[in-house]
Amino acid sequence: MVNIEKPDFENMSNNKKYFIIWLWIFIIVIIIFILFVSGWSEKEWNTNNSTKWTVNIWTVWESDQKFIGFINKYKTENWLKSVVFTVRNFSNYETYYYALTSAFLNDKAPDIFVINNNDLSEKTFYTKILWLTSNDISLSDFKKNFSSIFSKDLIKTENLEIDWKAKELSYLIWVPLGYESIWLFYNSKLLRWLSVNIAKNITSWSGINNIIDELEEYDNSIIAIGLWVWKQITYSNDILASLIIQDWSSTVSSSQTTKTIANYLNYNNKWINFENTKTDESDIELFRKSKLAIILWYPRILWQIWKMRDKNNVLASYFPRISNTKNDLFINYNYFVINIESKNTEIAKKLLAYFASEDWAEDYFDDANDYLIPAQPSLISEFWEDKINNNFWVTFSEIIYKPYILKSFDKKISFVYDNGIKEVLDSKLYQITARALIKRLNTLSNVY
Repeated sequence: MVNIEKPDFENMSNNKKYFIIWLWIFIIVIIIFILFVSGWSEKEWNTNNSTKWTVNIWTVWESDQKFIGFINKYKTENWLKSVVFTVRNFSNYETYYYALTSAFLNDKAPDIFVINNNDLSEKTFYTKILWLTSNDISLSDFKKNFSSIFSKDLIKTENLEIDWKAKELSYLIWVPLGYESIWLFYNSKLLRWLSVNIAKNITSWSGINNIIDELEEYDNSIIAIGLWVWKQITYSNDILASLIIQDWSSTVSSSQTTKTIANYLNYNNKWINFENTKTDESDIELFRKSKLAIILWYPRILWQIWKMRDKNNVLASYFPRISNTKNDLFINYNYFVINIESKNTEIAKKLLAYFASEDWAEDYFDDANDYLIPAQPSLISEFWEDKINNNFWVTFSEIIYKPYILKSFDKKISFVYDNGIKEVLDSKLYQITARALIKRLNTLSNVY
């Protein structure tokens, strides 16, 4: 057995004593440091696991509970236990616009919000939007998978100087979920005695003229089509925008807009009993009561008329064409953007990347939305023969006309245009009021 001599501390030199003492002090300090770091890390881990990240989302025209359910399903499937998504939906775009402006002024803006494609509000909020690169969402996939209108509207480019060289960089600023357009709905029962081919004539304005002429001779107590000039036409603003796009261009301008308004107003003169059609009832009320044969509305109308007596006779078609060569179609949609001042940008990026993928479609269109058309053409086929509302025999295949070229319409400030154009259509001096409205729109858009 080998005996190991214990160190003789008393007989050691002072240098060795100091070395051993400092060595023990160093070891003790290291042990204390390790214990401290271990305890702090555990505390931090526990703190982080108990932390809740709240991501606020503001929307317009969404179905509150369905959209929240859609978001929560995404949260569950992605194990985002520590993330709380709150959704605030607005039914009116004007109210939403002012609420969002106020929220930014008071540093209470949501993490994710929406802007309408026919509104130039991005000028107001342009510096508040986080631009997305291909690292966040593949721009090549977006261009390939989405209809061309969305690449045109939503991808922006900037010329930057990088390493002393000029380089063009592209960014995806906004992400859409789907779009809607004005459709034509008609009560086939009210038109059943006409000799003209209804299904064929309903697809063009010249054909609708034939329907109006014959219906007036058959039964002039029935209003042929909801295009009169009073405020009772709910979407006269977007009907007119659709006509301006067909007639001229994709923006509101003085000369072109007033010419289309003149055509719109002259259209009403085809009615023999024009004065008798004046009513306090809205277009949707008249259609529900089977007093109106043809109505131009967004597909969401089906949720407002599902109790009507003749609902089995309601059929649909795409927006009438002005000629065989006019294929431009006005569309309406909201796109989602990220607040650049958000503290939850990474979570927001992942959510928008999900919106831009094909995976979201089944959940969103099955659970959260019943009337928008998918922004990705490949997904439309999945819903081609689906009923838009189970109470009506109306499917996407009846209202999607493939030759149509989708177009956004520059309203300058959308709610100012929407409200103002109704006043113009009600005015006997529509040329003067139209010019005044367009001047106001241009002034406001320059201010914003």
